Amino acid sequence: QQQQQQQQQQQYEEYFVMEMASLDLMPHSIQLFLDQVSLQLWDRTVFWHQEGHGVDHVVSAAAVMYTTGEPRQHHFDALGAAKLSFVEYDHHNNLPHEQYTVGYANKGPEFYINTRNNTLLHGGFLPHLQPKPDPCFAKIIEGFDVIDRMYERSIRQSKQTAQRRVWDDNELTHILKAEILP
Repeated sequence: QQQQQQQQQQQYEEYFVMEMASLDLMPHSIQLFLDQVSLQLWDRTVFWHQEGHGVDHVVSAAAVMYTTGEPRQHHFDALGAAKLSFVEYDHHNNLPHEQYTVGYANKGPEFYINTRNNTLLHGGFLPHLQPKPDPCFAKIIEGFDVIDRMYERSIRQSKQTAQRRVWDDNELTHILKAEILP
């Protein structure tokens, strides 16, 4: 029975790979994200469905412990990795919020993965909805199918949560570990 449980758990362990933007374009955002990963702040947290502006468009990482629902913001604060000091954005639009790109929600620490092209919405081009652009600092280069499954699962979770008004940990996508690859 224990072996069967381990096999089941391995079945659900999937991954995706992000490539950071050029340091010349987004040095502050990239440094903060790498610090957060190095400090293991995203380990054992969750992705959840973000609905906003009347559309379903991103999957967000939340600074919440997946086993207990405990907010982890204080860990980010204590280690000096809670948020960007300022919002940087590539005004030449070399880093548009296209599908499978990664951006900070305002100053962070939460980040999100665009599940469609959100350049207009998150790039500051619709000031009546979002007056300032969000920093876009990475893109997914491997595991697109994983992101798509997370998105589909998060939509189901969002609809169920709206009915119950509570989060059920089993419906969230768990971040087991974030790692920096050479």
